[in-house]
Amino acid sequence: MNLSSHARENFEKEIQLGEGWDNADLIIHYLKLLEVDYIFGVPGGAIEPLFNAIARSNDGYSPKIVVARHESGAAFMAEGYARETGKLGVCCATTGPGSTNLLTGVASAYADNVPVLVITAQTPLPKFGRNALQESSCTAIDTVAIFKHCTRYSTLISHTEQIHPKLISAIMAANRIPKGPVHISIPSDILRQPTVIASKMKIGRLVQDFTLTDNDAVEKLTVMLSNTWRIALFLGKGCGSAIDEIMEFSDLTHAPIVTAPAGKRWLDGYHTRYRGVYGFALVIKVPLRQWKIIRLIY
Repeated sequence: MNLSSHARENFEKEIQLGEGWDNADLIIHYLKLLEVDYIFGVPGGAIEPLFNAIARSNDGYSPKIVVARHESGAAFMAEGYARETGKLGVCCATTGPGSTNLLTGVASAYADNVPVLVITAQTPLPKFGRNALQESSCTAIDTVAIFKHCTRYSTLISHTEQIHPKLISAIMAANRIPKGPVHISIPSDILRQPTVIASKMKIGRLVQDFTLTDNDAVEKLTVMLSNTWRIALFLGKGCGSAIDEIMEFSDLTHAPIVTAPAGKRWLDGYHTRYRGVYGFALVIKVPLRQWKIIRLIY
């Protein structure tokens, strides 16, 4: 996750509560510490406390709201923001159809392993099971269950004491491998309640990058590359963090580059060694078949 020096200063600090905060203020504070610049969403009655918290937090470092014409657009905006910045994308919507409208954009983020925090509202807890307008609890259109099929984590926050642990779990689930969208659903009365529990969590723990490297496989690949004189590179969607090193390797070896459909975003489509998307009917400048022999495709 790409964070500035201002955010890194907070890494070893415990999260502190502000005076008079409600749970919506706490969520905005977490996003501020993670240096999230924007929250994308559509206003609605049940999600209003979150919008009010955004309006109250105007210190220059807190996220700003970007109002979309449609919730699906808000989800795609959050996905694009996460892709381009490396930070956590955030989108929000009200209860009922506002929540279900997010699904296509959230599913896209899930398919491409893009970390997005999805915040949806619920009708107040006392209204659960009473057929309230746009109710989306487990007794009606169960949005938490719906989102479980296209997120890494989906949960309902049913009382104030759950805000800290479940928000922390959601952010960590979004950033661990495999990355992806996460969903928290919060009743409007819970958003308005005062925050009562201080967290001992340090913000830096939420965005740690965990990597697993197979050293034997790396050594075998090194030997293969050393013994090969003509190489082609095939890039997939997981190459983003190493694209600079990959391009440097291509420069040194003059290796042509082919991508999968989801991998083409990592490089310039007009690059002299880019040969197009594998499996697509494209007209490319220099087809790989014009290379006499390709010894290794990696």
